[in-house]
Amino acid sequence: MKIISISEFKKHCLSLIDTIRGTNEHITITKYGKPVAEVVPLVQDEEENNDLKGSILFEKDIVASMDDDWEADR
Repeated sequence: MKIISISEFKKHCLSLIDTIRGTNEHITITKYGKPVAEVVPLVQDEEENNDLKGSILFEKDIVASMDDDWEADR
């Protein structure tokens, strides 16, 4: 499992997602040193994978944390 800060994740999110796509590696994202999210590869059958191509699955409320200041805002 890899642990990175939210600012590093923001800089490299597309390449990090491509990296975990073919592996079973999990990435823990931290904010001020505390874990806030985890990125894990999605494991599905090939047939299911074709049906979900181009879609995104969110398991938690991604808008609720918008009140927090991002490091880039400073």
